Amino acid sequence: MVRDVEGWRWSILDRPGVDPEDVMVVEAEDNAIVGYGVLGPGGVVLELCLDPDLAGRERAAVAKQLVGALEERCQSRGFEAIAFELPISDSVVDHLLVGDGYRSEETHSLTVNVIDLPGLLQKILAHHRDSLPPDWRADFLLDIAPGTYPSHRGTRLRVQIDDGKDVLVSEASNGFSESAEAPGSTESPPEVPAPIEIATDLSAITEIVFGRSSFDAAKAAGRIRVEPGDSERRARTLFELMAIKSPWYTPPADGR
Repeated sequence: MVRDVEGWRWSILDRPGVDPEDVMVVEAEDNAIVGYGVLGPGGVVLELCLDPDLAGRERAAVAKQLVGALEERCQSRGFEAIAFELPISDSVVDHLLVGDGYRSEETHSLTVNVIDLPGLLQKILAHHRDSLPPDWRADFLLDIAPGTYPSHRGTRLRVQIDDGKDVLVSEASNGFSESAEAPGSTESPPEVPAPIEIATDLSAITEIVFGRSSFDAAKAAGRIRVEPGDSERRARTLFELMAIKSPWYTPPADGR
């Protein structure tokens, strides 16, 4: 689903049974939109969107405004019930709704199949690299088993982040070296630290990337092993960098 004005109008305002009055908007003092919600036919909330920069009490306050406005609109339209479909990782809104008496149920699920793992990790790590401490650099070798993806072959990835925060993710061979002595040279090649080796599986990586698990949970379950052991802290930083931070899901509006 393309996220642009034309696509939003098609999935929301041009949808049968939806009027402009069904769109609830919350604005900040500077008139910037910080959240909106859309009530659809039958009391189904088609979208509930909050500014990703909102957090904690501020996020809860905006969500509470939207939920209250949507409930009032639901009553005015004569619907007997209202239903929200939200990302499982959005604990702030989830706690708000449960606290107000809503019942949580598992409904739809979304299956994600990773086609280009190096490309995916490259883009995520590059996007999140500004959150790294200054001068942080690392070199990792990931030995990735298929996990619950039997159609995927095991793979080895090299993840390198230099002190300029440049990120390189590439497939690694079973044996590699950073430098080699030139023919006829009597000088020893420069000593290069060995990469931190991480053994894991594709299922664990995807669960961490999409917010269903964490480095500590996967390690406790024996799904991540780090060598040498004293590099665990750096490995945790890498996996935290892989995780998509913003709650995401497929809203009912996309199902038109």
